[in-house]
Amino acid sequence: MPQPKKKCDLVMKGGVTSGVVYPRAITTLSREYQFSSIGGTSAGAIAAAVTAAAEYARANGKDDSFEQVNELPTWLGGTSADGKHSNLFHLFQPMNTMADLYQVVVAGLGKTGAKKWASVLFAAFRVFPIASLVGTLPGIFAAFLSQQVSADWLTTLGYIFSLALMLTGSLIAIVLAMLRSISRIPVNGWGICSGMTENSGINSPALVPWLSEYLDTLAGKAKGEPLTFGDLQKQGINLRMITTDLTNGRPYSLPFGEHTHFYFHPDELKRFFPEYVVRWMIAHQGTPSSREKHGEVDRSCLAIFPDASNLPIVVAVRMSLSFPFLFSPVPLYGVDFGFGPKTSSEGRHVPEPCYFVDGGIANNFPLNLFDRSLPRWPTFGINLRNLDVNRHKQEVYMPCRNSGGLEEWWTRFDTNKGLGGLISFFGLLFDTSRNWRDNLQLGVPGYRDRVAHIGLNPAKEGGMNLDMPEDIINLLTGRGQRAGGAILSRYSPTADYPQDPNCVVGLDNQKWTRFYSFMEQLEDVLLSMDESIPYSGDGEPTYDDLLNRATTRSYPMSQPQRHYAATLLGDLMKLVPEIAQARSMGHSFETKAPRPEPNLVVTPHF
Repeated sequence: MPQPKKKCDLVMKGGVTSGVVYPRAITTLSREYQFSSIGGTSAGAIAAAVTAAAEYARANGKDDSFEQVNELPTWLGGTSADGKHSNLFHLFQPMNTMADLYQVVVAGLGKTGAKKWASVLFAAFRVFPIASLVGTLPGIFAAFLSQQVSADWLTTLGYIFSLALMLTGSLIAIVLAMLRSISRIPVNGWGICSGMTENSGINSPALVPWLSEYLDTLAGKAKGEPLTFGDLQKQGINLRMITTDLTNGRPYSLPFGEHTHFYFHPDELKRFFPEYVVRWMIAHQGTPSSREKHGEVDRSCLAIFPDASNLPIVVAVRMSLSFPFLFSPVPLYGVDFGFGPKTSSEGRHVPEPCYFVDGGIANNFPLNLFDRSLPRWPTFGINLRNLDVNRHKQEVYMPCRNSGGLEEWWTRFDTNKGLGGLISFFGLLFDTSRNWRDNLQLGVPGYRDRVAHIGLNPAKEGGMNLDMPEDIINLLTGRGQRAGGAILSRYSPTADYPQDPNCVVGLDNQKWTRFYSFMEQLEDVLLSMDESIPYSGDGEPTYDDLLNRATTRSYPMSQPQRHYAATLLGDLMKLVPEIAQARSMGHSFETKAPRPEPNLVVTPHF
């Protein structure tokens, strides 16, 4: 399939295993669009990387690259070499020391109610047989004592008590054994899985080596040479993904910007990435910082994390999908140049560990990652939500009119007063703390009309369901294909896809909505500037006073700059009376502006 002329950007929401939804959505869109910028978080980062690799291959003349992506769900849902589980299940392989705990945790996946807990209990007895046996010893001893009683009714009562004691003791012993396994998580790098193949007895590849090889092969790279962000940039493809730095308490977008400097320990990273990837990173270290050039940093055996052009894509993906406790966080090293830095004996700064976990902790659906005030082409979003058949009466939903998507998304939870209700409540607190910004963004005009929502049943679809059967995976990939079709039906009238004549949503409408909304915000900014520029409180300088000064203590301007700034500011302020008059007459952009009204504010890049 040759590269289309129309362009789009695409952002995909995260979710541990929900990446199986995306391939058919991607291939459906690829028939009408070339992907200019692609972004994602967590499993969305996997899908974003696959999309970028396929677009890179297509740009280099490989016309069947997206057909390979289209077949990916078939492999994921196919039976693995052990004949018991899917290939998707075996991508998540625990470290050898965490295998017992992992088997108990995954035993209940895809099941509900009593069947779920029975499966977990059976797995616990099977995984911890010695602990279970030890736990029954008090009950066995009680049964022995019961045999010594002469009265038959006391013996019977003793046997009943002994049986209860055996079951209780066994359960307590298993819980203690599991707690002992849980206590090993910090020692094992704060995770159950490293992402690499740990158990030599499993004939299926783990996630990171599989993905690394898949991306390189899909992109047509030579063996031993990883696909990098620089390769994509040469073809005009912009790939971004989000990770969260726990040490600094903030999200980062990957690849890092030119002023962000981290280091890595080669031997440590070999636990997380194939050897050829780490070898590439050692051979293509980043540019030293100015402080390092001046000898302020003692990095000893640490290497400089590669610049954007040389960073392997698989490294960024792994950093983005480090789901807490499932995957170990990726350790990099940074220097604290603030208060209380660690220093070497020579007085130089010593880099300290920084732990990078799942990007979804801070930003699970970065819909505005590539946005401009006025878009050139659309940025589509694919959102994954809990399935609610009462909402819009469909598994795949995309607004058809400007009034669509305005309703609040409700998340209901178990309000029982038992343990289940408590767990549900804390889950809701966690989801709200990390998704509130994304949820607000989805209601903004010019945003809500370009997002396709896919409903997932959390009990058996996506999420943490690692062992979904083939029929469930087929259902999810089908929904992904329908989501891609929903986007085409609204934004690409020339596409070979059924068009809905009643839909207003489309590229013309999106551009007009964004323009209308932005201009109304620009009016507000100019009006607020008119109030601020002449303001002087108790002898404080006005902005005009600052511009007329010969020098300033910070960010100095040349005289030509000052002249330009004063002229521009004066020209902008001449618009204020026109805006005020237009508003008083109901002729400005404020009249019938798209709602809800967003804010035009300064926010940091990350």
